[in-house]
Amino acid sequence: MARKELEQVKLLFEAAVTSTTYRTYLDREMECRKFYDGYQWTQDEMSELMNRGQTPVVINKIRNRIKGLCGTEVVNRTRIGYGARSFRPEDADTADALSQIALYVQDKGNVAFQRSRTFEDALVGGIGAHITEAYDQEITTRRCDPRDVFWDISDTTPDLSDSYFRGFKKWFNAEELIGIYPNKKQALMDMVGMTDEHRYPTQLPYNQAYNQGVDYVDESNQVNYSDKTRGRILVVEIEYRVKEEAYEYVDAQGRLIRTFDKEEARKGRITKDQARQQGFYGLTYRELYADRYYTCQFAGDIELWHKPSDVTYKTDFDLQILCLDRTAHDNVPTGLVYWAMDAQKELNKRRSKALHHLNTNRVVMDSDAVENVELLRHEASRPDAVITKRKGTELRVESTTDLAKGQFDVMQQADKEIQDTLGIYDELIGMQTNASSGVAIEKRQQSALRQQAPNFDQFKLFTKRYGELLMAYIQYVFKDEQVLTILDDDGLTKSIALNAPLRDANGQMIMGANGEPKMVNDIRAGMFDVYVKETLDVAAISGETLERLSQMLMNGQNPNEPLVLIAAGFSTQQATELLKKANELRARMAPQQPQEQVLPSAEQAGQAPTPQG
Repeated sequence: MARKELEQVKLLFEAAVTSTTYRTYLDREMECRKFYDGYQWTQDEMSELMNRGQTPVVINKIRNRIKGLCGTEVVNRTRIGYGARSFRPEDADTADALSQIALYVQDKGNVAFQRSRTFEDALVGGIGAHITEAYDQEITTRRCDPRDVFWDISDTTPDLSDSYFRGFKKWFNAEELIGIYPNKKQALMDMVGMTDEHRYPTQLPYNQAYNQGVDYVDESNQVNYSDKTRGRILVVEIEYRVKEEAYEYVDAQGRLIRTFDKEEARKGRITKDQARQQGFYGLTYRELYADRYYTCQFAGDIELWHKPSDVTYKTDFDLQILCLDRTAHDNVPTGLVYWAMDAQKELNKRRSKALHHLNTNRVVMDSDAVENVELLRHEASRPDAVITKRKGTELRVESTTDLAKGQFDVMQQADKEIQDTLGIYDELIGMQTNASSGVAIEKRQQSALRQQAPNFDQFKLFTKRYGELLMAYIQYVFKDEQVLTILDDDGLTKSIALNAPLRDANGQMIMGANGEPKMVNDIRAGMFDVYVKETLDVAAISGETLERLSQMLMNGQNPNEPLVLIAAGFSTQQATELLKKANELRARMAPQQPQEQVLPSAEQAGQAPTPQG
């Protein structure tokens, strides 16, 4: 990579992380994260309360409600699958093979759990992210800390779909980084002033290693790539896309292939006459401009590596970002917590005041009623107080519990405001309410779901893009002839042949009209006419769902129709998937019917008929 190109990539990163939008996002995300974790009083506020004799109470309504919404995502968790749009049997078989491999990759990598954590991150701070990579022929998807990712600040789309670049940053211990890149040893040592005699420990205490705040940006808004005090180096990985000339061609096996190598396309394509012989009359070759993705990793002025992606059919960045919402005036990503913070603060303050009123008394007295006012103050706060006063003076101890009622009334109003601002009502997360009838509860649930529909819609779009990226990675990793053995939803072993020639009963390859062997589940070429579909994750069906199903059976209801299940509270997707699984299990567990034996007649057996009677 030329020095000029490294400077351009550094400029993209530094412009993003020093921008007002990004700095505002980091401050807001940290505030929301701390608020979500229960740190809802500032130090000054707590000191003031303690001086008044009040307790800084935290009744964290926000966390429980967002956890309930996360639970809704878990019990309705889906997995990526693929289906063919065409009616050709071979396309349907290939799409099914892709779906099975996607299931294998998602199960092996615990992708569902990573994506659920990403969804929670977005609900809290506005941004959730995960990155998909391939190492040693294995596809992995892992969650990224929302505070470590950055993006193209000039992208103003609600879902960050028009970004020119994305990336993430991470602090590494110098010793660890040198172990990864030994050829960059001297340059990395110079960054932190390390010598062979003066070295840093390989592990730092947690409070030192954790990247709190924006400590890589100094007061002059300049990025610092090294921390000489703790021996750390900031490593940045940025992926960007460039429009480059690409080539699509049809090869001898009739596959449509895209490449950025013109010579490969020239050698691999078939002629128009060869295409007509195979019954193909479309274009066999064309030149176009397509996005090519490049990744660069650097630390300051040190380039660690830089190369184009080997995944040809990518349509998105490896780092995928779920942006829940953005404030329109500054484009800062914002989660649900931000909007409910004021109502939560009000609830905490009212609860603290109410508790204070319940535990204190008010004294009305003449100025000379007692000798020591402070002693009286202490004694009056005790339930077994003994108070002496001067004869002829007035002293009256009054309870302030009547003031606490007003505080509790405001608390209830604040609790309702938290529900309104979050859009997460008691009925949605299964909490007991004043709704007595099933119809009333259902209406409130539907109202809450409508308010959360935009958030789940963003997550659905995020899932679709992940499915498209996952298909590109599957084509890249599983490109050799192989047989995969996987487990289906029922725990049964299933074998899938990939990129294998079709063989007859004698094991001989079956050749096509073009003289090339016919292939089974050839997923290596990327221009598949498939659509991404989400299927219900049966493993995520909750015990509550199964209990409802059991209750229906006990009540004499026959859940053999989707409408019956939907009326019982199941979603359409759950109802369809449950019926499908039930029918499969019913067919598998049904006893085999004995075949009817046809006995020969008496005449056929050469015997006289047996008299009846």
